[in-house]
Amino acid sequence: MREGDRVIELPAIQAVFRAMGVSAMKGNRFAQRTLAELVRTVEQEDQALRIENLDAMLTYKMAWEKEIERCKSLGLPDPDPVPHPKDIFLDFRTGETKCPRAPCDKRRKAEWDLRLGGAAMKRRMKSPTLQPNTNGQRTNAQRKCGSATGPSNSAFSTS
Repeated sequence: MREGDRVIELPAIQAVFRAMGVSAMKGNRFAQRTLAELVRTVEQEDQALRIENLDAMLTYKMAWEKEIERCKSLGLPDPDPVPHPKDIFLDFRTGETKCPRAPCDKRRKAEWDLRLGGAAMKRRMKSPTLQPNTNGQRTNAQRKCGSATGPSNSAFSTS
């Protein structure tokens, strides 16, 4: 494709969309309508995905907050979900979910713990809810309080 005095290479689909955009700007009604429909479809799909993600994160956050409160009321150590519900920010205006202050997966959590000198990891390992039982089964504390994989009533995994 030529752009001014130089030749640029584009994937075919990108060249088609560029040509359609140029045709639409020149007044081609078919190109204008097609582009408008494409943009509308993409924006609707994006909005639907944002709402779905927002709903999932809200459900996750509420389930973990409930589980943490339950553990506190039973006098058990707090579970340590990744990401922690306090670190999840939900923007209901835009539909965005953010986890800016802390890690949002186990790999980043391990890196985070190492940067903090392992203090958080040592604290977690003292927690009976996160220590594996020697025979591979959950401990009594894990049965009473959410395990490392999530509250018992949650459909979410923290892996």
